[in-house]
Amino acid sequence: MLKTKKDKCSKEFEKKFGGKVFIVFSIDDKIENEDILQEIDAEIIRLKG
Repeated sequence: MLKTKKDKCSKEFEKKFGGKVFIVFSIDDKIENEDILQEIDAEIIRLKG
């Protein structure tokens, strides 16, 4: 259910604001899913378009 709610909220945000929602996981101030950073960079470039 949490994933479904997250997906719904993410889609609503994207529709309303035109940008994607990203989740960054960190432990002890270290980003654990560093691959997301490239996706965030790409989204910033797209939005600046």
